[in-house]
Amino acid sequence: MGMDIRLARIDDRLIHGQVATAWSKMTGINRIIVVSDEVANDQLRKFLLKEAAPPGIKSNVVTVAKM
Repeated sequence: MGMDIRLARIDDRLIHGQVATAWSKMTGINRIIVVSDEVANDQLRKFLLKEAAPPGIKSNVVTVAKM
């Protein structure tokens, strides 16, 4: 079974207020995946982005090759 992708977006802000609040509720998602080689290799930025996800929504930061 493949992923049920409800929204794909290109945005250099990655996870921010608009995505974390309005769009996650509107789309009924349970996971946010950030695809960024730079962030995936920076443990602090990766941690901070994962913490920015709303409660109850899992978040992952992966490299482009992993997607």
